Amino acid sequence: MKSGRINEEELRASYEKLAMRYRKAFDKSKVNWLMVKFDPITPIYKEQKKEQKYLAEYGFNLEQEWRPRTHLISNDNSEPERQKIIEKEREKMEKLGTLTPFGLFFFKKPVKSHKPKTTNRNPIKKRTYRD
Repeated sequence: MKSGRINEEELRASYEKLAMRYRKAFDKSKVNWLMVKFDPITPIYKEQKKEQKYLAEYGFNLEQEWRPRTHLISNDNSEPERQKIIEKEREKMEKLGTLTPFGLFFFKKPVKSHKPKTTNRNPIKKRTYRD
C-alpha cells in the first residue's frame, strides 16, 4: 500500500525530467521568447514560448534546485541567428497587421444592419373551421 508521501527517488526522477525539459527549452540555439516584447505567431515558436513560460514560472517563480536563477538573463538573444528568427516573426506580424501596442488584435466584421433577420420566419397560416 502506497502512502500519500512521495519518496526521495520519485522526487529526484521528476526533478531530473524537469531539468532536462529546462535545458531543452532554454538551449543556446533557441530563442528566449520571454525576453522578446511580442508573442510569436508561428505554431512552433508558440509552443516554445509556452514551454519556456511554464518552466520559468514553475513553483510560483521560487528558486528550484534543478533550475538556475539566471534563466531570464543567460540567453539574451544576441546571436545573429536568433535575431533573424525574431525579425522574421516581427515581419510576419506586421504583414498581417496584428502588431499593436496591446498585442494581437483581430478585427470584427462590420455590422451590416441592426434589423432582425426575418427571411426564415414561418408565415402565419389562417385556420378555417367547419361549421
